Amino acid sequence: MTTSKGMPTNTAKVFKVVAKAAEAQKLITYKEVGVETGLHWRQVPGRLYAIWQWCEAQHPSLPHLNAIVVNSITRRPGSGYTPNGEPLREADFQTMKNRVFGFDWKSVQFPGT
Repeated sequence: MTTSKGMPTNTAKVFKVVAKAAEAQKLITYKEVGVETGLHWRQVPGRLYAIWQWCEAQHPSLPHLNAIVVNSITRRPGSGYTPNGEPLREADFQTMKNRVFGFDWKSVQFPGT
């Protein structure tokens, strides 16, 4: 199901949860996002992708918020997260994570928040 903005339902909830984790400078797992939003963890990546698409279209200079949502075992984003079309290297992950943690997410007016 999608919202009137063309995003999957509960995408704004996912944004709020992940932005809150970023403010606390903490990684968050797909399962934790799911629990906090009432979604199954397998539904979370689609919402993260919608957030990334919106950010790229509206504010291409924003850090990739989805970079801090990680697998509970590897503590890295899922294999489907391929910035620049390539698998995420450790150095790139650290840089992205630091950018996400250092950004003021309260300044972003995401639809539905």
